Amino acid sequence: MSIRTVSSYFAISNFPYIKMRKINFNLILTYLILRYIILIEEDYKGSGRVKKRLLVVFILCLILISCDKREELFSKTQKRNGLIYITNEKKPYTGILLKYYKNGQIKEKLNFEQGKYHGENISYYEDGQIKEKFNFEHDQLDGEMISYYKNGQVEARFNFKQGKQDGENFSYYKNGQVEMKLDFKQNQLDGKMISYYENGQIKDEINWQEW
Repeated sequence: MSIRTVSSYFAISNFPYIKMRKINFNLILTYLILRYIILIEEDYKGSGRVKKRLLVVFILCLILISCDKREELFSKTQKRNGLIYITNEKKPYTGILLKYYKNGQIKEKLNFEQGKYHGENISYYEDGQIKEKFNFEHDQLDGEMISYYKNGQVEARFNFKQGKQDGENFSYYKNGQVEMKLDFKQNQLDGKMISYYENGQIKDEINWQEW
C-alpha cells in the first residue's frame, strides 16, 4: 500500500496560498449610484418615487462598501512579531494579498485580518484551474480543505478544527474513485485507514486502534 497520500497531502506547510484578481464592480456601482441621484433630483416633486430611489441608493452604497476590500501584492509585505504588515505601515494588514505567475495568471489569494490568515484561501494552476481551497480562522486551519487535479477532479478532502486534522479525510483517483480514507481526531490517526483500487475494491485496511 502506498503512503503517498499521507506523506504529501498532509504536508500542510507546503500548501501555497493564493491570489485572485478582484473583479472591479466599484465603477459600475458608482455609475448606478450617480444615475439614481440624478433621477432623484428629477423626480423630487414625486415624493413616493424619491423615497424608493433613496432606498435603492442606500442599498447600492452598502454593496459598494462591502466590495471595496483592500488588495495588495504579497511581495509588499513583511512579518513582524508573527503578524503580516505592508512594508512601512504601522497596523497589521487586513485585506487580500495576491501572488501571480510570470504569465500574469493568478497563483494565490490570501485573506488576512489584523495580520493573521483569516478566511478562504485559494491557489491556482498556471492555466487558471483551482488547485487548492482551504479556510483559516485567526491563523489556524479550520474547516474543509480541498485539492484538485488539473482536470478539475477532486484530489483530496481534509477536515480541520482549530488547526488540527479532525474527522474523515479522503484522497481520490483521477477518475473520481476514492483512493484512501483516513480518520483523524485532534491531529492523531483514529479508527481505520482504508485504501482502494481504482475499481472501488478494498486494497488494504488498517485499524489504528489495534496498533
